[in-house]
Amino acid sequence: MELFTDDDGVTFYDGIMLSGGRAATPEEAAQYEEDRLVKQSIADWKANRQTEVDNLEVIHNGVIYQGDEVSQTRMARAIAVMSDSDIFTGWVAKDNTSHDLTKADLLAILKDAGTQQSAIWNVGRP
Repeated sequence: MELFTDDDGVTFYDGIMLSGGRAATPEEAAQYEEDRLVKQSIADWKANRQTEVDNLEVIHNGVIYQGDEVSQTRMARAIAVMSDSDIFTGWVAKDNTSHDLTKADLLAILKDAGTQQSAIWNVGRP
């Protein structure tokens, strides 16, 4: 921790001053730093988790599809309006190739993506 005394003789620890103009004690400064590190750890973990979710991939019938949250929402919307016999023409895979998919295909892809996301969601939670 960095110690600093101003011209008025007020000592600051890591530049921390409490409300009322009172400088933080070394213990308060240490607690503040610990709390800051915990918050940063949680923020880093959430950012890493989101990166993993943003890059989810699902392999279905040998084709790789994106399984991120936006893609999952698109699949769910398509599934909601399809009958069991409908074919969704032109679903675009990760490699930008177009594929005809049934409702069952989309359900399988969506289920796999959701399962992967659930597995990621709490791993390594600080």
